[in-house]
Amino acid sequence: ALLPYLHYLMRPLVLALKSNADLVSQGLRTLELCIDNLSPEFLFPIIEPVRVELMEALWAHLKPPTVNDPRPRRHGTITLRLLGKLGGRSRSVLKEAP
Repeated sequence: ALLPYLHYLMRPLVLALKSNADLVSQGLRTLELCIDNLSPEFLFPIIEPVRVELMEALWAHLKPPTVNDPRPRRHGTITLRLLGKLGGRSRSVLKEAP
């Protein structure tokens, strides 16, 4: 009976995605679990309050290393897979043509 409280998890999830590698791994796994097991009609309203921050945190894992930040991006492939799943599931929520 944790589903009513799932919206409380979204802000810490975004913070985990902006944190160190261990927390990023946990955050990506948690997000993938939510995407895989919740219907878009239930998931997207929960994500909506943190959608912009979530997308920025995910996007940061896709950027290549720079001179100022030479660390390799270890989570890029998982992030890309999650963005693909989110994009595919968002199509099912569309009711009318744009």
